[in-house]
Amino acid sequence: MEVLSRSLNKLLESQNFKCFSVPRGCPKITHLSYADDVIIFLRAHPSSLRCVMQTIGWYEKVSSQQINVQKSDFLVHDKLPAHCVAKVRRATGFVVKAFPIRYLGFPLFAGRQKSGYVMELVQLVINKVSAWRARCLLLEAAFFSLNMSYQRSRSIC
Repeated sequence: MEVLSRSLNKLLESQNFKCFSVPRGCPKITHLSYADDVIIFLRAHPSSLRCVMQTIGWYEKVSSQQINVQKSDFLVHDKLPAHCVAKVRRATGFVVKAFPIRYLGFPLFAGRQKSGYVMELVQLVINKVSAWRARCLLLEAAFFSLNMSYQRSRSIC
C-alpha cells in the first residue's frame, strides 16, 4: 500500500491532476489510507479521473493486487450534477455512495456537522467512561474490603 500511497501523492506534480479543493493555507490531500482501506480525494474532472485510474491500474500490475470494484465506491457533493456523477461512475466502475460515511469509526461528511453524525461516537465514549468508572468503584470496594480485613486481623493479634 505504501507504493500506492506514494504514487497518489506524486499525482500532485501532474498538471493533468486537479486536486481536491481545500482552503488556502491547508495542505493538499490526495488520499487517506489505513491498512488496506484507501479514500482518494480528487475533483470530478476527466483528466483527474484518468490519472487516478491509471495509477490504480499501474499499482494492480506491479503489486499483483486487484482493487475490488464491488467493495469500492465514490462520494460526491450532493449538488454535483447527475451527468457528472454518471461520468465518474463510467470512468471508475464504482458505485456512488451518500454522505455521511464512517471511516475507522469516525463520521465523514460534507457541509455543516450535524449532531446526529457524532451522537453514536459520543455514546460510545460515554459507555466506555461508565465502564471505567464501574471498574474503579469495584477496585475501590475491593481495596476497602482488604483494608478492613487487614485492620481486623491486626486488632485480633
